[in-house]
Amino acid sequence: VETFLCACGWLALAAPLALLGGELGAATRRREYVVRSNTPPRHIPKQSWYKGTPLVLAAGALPFTVLSTHLKVAIVVVSEQYLYREYAIMLAVALVSVAACATVSVGVVYIKLVAEDYRWFWPAFMASASTAVYSFLYAATIALMAYSAPANAADDAIHVF
Repeated sequence: VETFLCACGWLALAAPLALLGGELGAATRRREYVVRSNTPPRHIPKQSWYKGTPLVLAAGALPFTVLSTHLKVAIVVVSEQYLYREYAIMLAVALVSVAACATVSVGVVYIKLVAEDYRWFWPAFMASASTAVYSFLYAATIALMAYSAPANAADDAIHVF
């Protein structure tokens, strides 16, 4: 009953607002931009070797250092099926890692723009995303090293992942 009432309330609020927003958006006139951009893209100067993939990988390693200590504790808790009660610490680590990823992305954008490279968006995204790659490889290493029996290692690895 509560779910039905919640859905009805959401529809009663969302549907009229969506229609109102559509009507207001269609009624407004298009904006004229003051500055026109050039059709051919600007030439990007030759970049140093470290401003590509090595920059992204090094930038992802910084937030991973924030996560690595607590990640091992979390993996052991999950693999040993313990009850985890330190939710405040987990929340603090998550917030600090989000802040570290955002800071690293801003740094990558700065480095790319100083080098006059306007293609900054994918490296900035991949700098934070490479933290997840490091975390996955770290978790896989810990999980696979935890099992000493080579006969059951493949089954356990499939079970863990």
